Amino acid sequence: MKKPKKTWGGKVAALVAVIVLSTSGVSSAFAAENPTYEYKNVVDAGRVSCYLAYDKNAERLYFTNRSSKDNSSASIGWLNTADNTVSEKTFNVSSKQPEFIQLSADGSKLYVLSYSAGRGDDTAGRISVINTETGETLKEINGLPVYPGDFLYDPETDDVYVTDGKANIYRVDTNAGTVYEPVKVSDEKYPSSKGAFLDTKNRIIWMAIGRDSTISAYSLVTHKWIPDSKIEIGSLIVDGKEIGGRPAHLAMDTKNEYLYVDVQAGFRDKWERKDQDKIVIIRVKDRKQVGSVIRVGNRVTGMYVNPKTNEIYTANQLSNSVSVINPETWDVATVDFTALGVTPDRGNPSASSDTCSLNYSNGDKIYVSHPFNGADGHSRISLTERSGPIPTFVSPKASGEEESTPAQPEPENDTWPGPQENIPNEKPEKAIEATEAELIWAFSDYMSAWTTVPLGSEKVKSDFHFKDAKGWFAPEGNAASLSWPGGFLIRHYEGLVPDLKTWMGNPSLNVAEDGSGTLTMDVAWQIPSNGELVKSNGFKRIPVATFKNAKVTREGKKVTVVATPDFEGRAYNGGAKPSDGSFPEEFINYFHPDMRAWWYKTGANGDKNKVPLPFTVNMVLAEEPVEEAPGTEDSGSQSDPVDSGSNSSGDTDTDAGTDTGSDAGSGTDAGTDTGSDAGSGTDAGTDTGSDAGSGTDAGTDAGTDDGTDTDAGTDTDAGAGTDGDSGRQSDSADSGSTPSSDANADTGADSATQTNLESRPEVNPELKPAPKKEAVLAETGALTWQLGILTLLLGSGGALLLSLRRRRQ
Repeated sequence: MKKPKKTWGGKVAALVAVIVLSTSGVSSAFAAENPTYEYKNVVDAGRVSCYLAYDKNAERLYFTNRSSKDNSSASIGWLNTADNTVSEKTFNVSSKQPEFIQLSADGSKLYVLSYSAGRGDDTAGRISVINTETGETLKEINGLPVYPGDFLYDPETDDVYVTDGKANIYRVDTNAGTVYEPVKVSDEKYPSSKGAFLDTKNRIIWMAIGRDSTISAYSLVTHKWIPDSKIEIGSLIVDGKEIGGRPAHLAMDTKNEYLYVDVQAGFRDKWERKDQDKIVIIRVKDRKQVGSVIRVGNRVTGMYVNPKTNEIYTANQLSNSVSVINPETWDVATVDFTALGVTPDRGNPSASSDTCSLNYSNGDKIYVSHPFNGADGHSRISLTERSGPIPTFVSPKASGEEESTPAQPEPENDTWPGPQENIPNEKPEKAIEATEAELIWAFSDYMSAWTTVPLGSEKVKSDFHFKDAKGWFAPEGNAASLSWPGGFLIRHYEGLVPDLKTWMGNPSLNVAEDGSGTLTMDVAWQIPSNGELVKSNGFKRIPVATFKNAKVTREGKKVTVVATPDFEGRAYNGGAKPSDGSFPEEFINYFHPDMRAWWYKTGANGDKNKVPLPFTVNMVLAEEPVEEAPGTEDSGSQSDPVDSGSNSSGDTDTDAGTDTGSDAGSGTDAGTDTGSDAGSGTDAGTDTGSDAGSGTDAGTDAGTDDGTDTDAGTDTDAGAGTDGDSGRQSDSADSGSTPSSDANADTGADSATQTNLESRPEVNPELKPAPKKEAVLAETGALTWQLGILTLLLGSGGALLLSLRRRRQ
């Protein structure tokens, strides 16, 4: 290829675009400051180059280059958009007449559609798949129409679609190289069609059907024509006049969901100006025509919506111009290439610009192809730069519609058709029941594009709110298990594929101590496929999200859990190509194959909207979590304030006096308790000794008991003695089951657990009088060394030393 030449650049460098303003839109007033469109330069490109493909990451604008008259091979060239020069390097194409071109979502491949690979065969068209790094032709796919109407790329699946002039759509799996049987999207006997648009948001291909002047739709989910999707165009009455004509080209503002239809005059149409095409606006959500008819240049060949500004650009062949529709005022500005001298006006339509415009970078540059006007048989590509304010989009209204449509109330909650809510995991011993637990989750931005109806749940903007949970939270470790009732219905493409639905509900959340966890739901679906309604086999409980490192915060009884579901880096190999981001595989594979691409990365532009959003759980605990204060561990000396409740030193110890010691149990004292207690005791007198059993004392107990000692109450010993127990001791001064407190001093070394039993049987104190403490004390000398050995065996050496010291005293 020749080096780039700016043949006309010097001649028109000082010129700015000739802009002609019209007032054919909804409003006749422009904004205070209007955008401007300044022509910069033009360069020689390929031969008969019309359609363009832009790669913003590589800063390349690709174009096709047909074979020269000497039958040299065709190729793909590109313009370096960084410096607006044409690369000398090209990619060879085997077909002689490459026409349409599409770029894969990741920029790694070019799909080039040639008009024909051979004559006399209606399906002799060919697609070449080219590696953009090496230029290698990876694959050639035959069996396409010789004369295609349009060429579309689906970034969600890497499939491409080819239309012909008979309203047929050919689906092509570019990875497998498969061409599927064409689907006719019209019931006309001899339909004609030209332009089409692939609506990634609604998963629809809209096609302009010329002969009956309608718009029809093909589902990218079911791969079938949607008969009830037909939109009348020519017969519409706008501003008191029938539109007439035939729809030819389509473009769509996917953000605001408006479809723009280029309508061209036929031989029989009595338009006052046949040298202008009409642009009709269709509101996709209800398929209504809105606004006034907008007039642009003659014979539109390409139409695009600037994603940044929402402006609509039309490339006008016979007018040799580009029309720009302002979405705030709906007025039109025109860039006239004949007046600018970019291409000569020879009075011959074929000498005018057959144009395709493209927005790139931040939406401020417009490239236009001029296929027939370059020197030496070359095409040309011109650059026009946009500047000025970005218009505020003003929604056009249907005839008789109010200026502002009142907000529609949220639909009332319907009944959840699935199973009852799931049961939480079994509650651990130290877990606390969770009340007022609420799950808040919007799933993903992709979900917000669908119509969703709460079924027993609530919806606030894009968030689903689940309430009335059952479950628990464990403060030690922050583990949790919660289950909510209710769910929601997804109408994926309401009005276009009404029978395509998914039900999800009864979320159950399980969080482990390490912050990892799973959120499961009951899921069911249905989809029309091959003329039948295919349904899932009822509801199935599936993990819809897994996560790591959940963040748990507590403020008193209030607990909040925030987690971000796993997605990035998780492989999924069930699609057309391996994916490195997905929802759980079991969840994806449960769906019908035509529904799976919503839940994993396909390399498409919409992948960013599939990433799951964080979810939040708010709950209130049924009781306050017990926080262990610093310094309460048993290390020898303990001082307790006066209280009448429970003081915990390993268990529960409630003292009405001063408690000094090392307690591993609990005691209720009304006096002074000094010692090392591994149990609990309730004494109404002075308790001094080393007990290996349990005792209930109403007086002074000092010694070592070998059996059961019942003093004015019930005293059951598992070993010997009172206080200093290696068994279980219950002490009371009552003649019933009510515990009492010590009125004197309690000193002992207990190595057991003493439990104050609130519901022990009544004991009549007259049946067994309590022995006096002095008598017991006199007998303890011979047994002290035995108790010391026993205490050592039980791990209480400190208790033995203290006991021996007391006996010497």
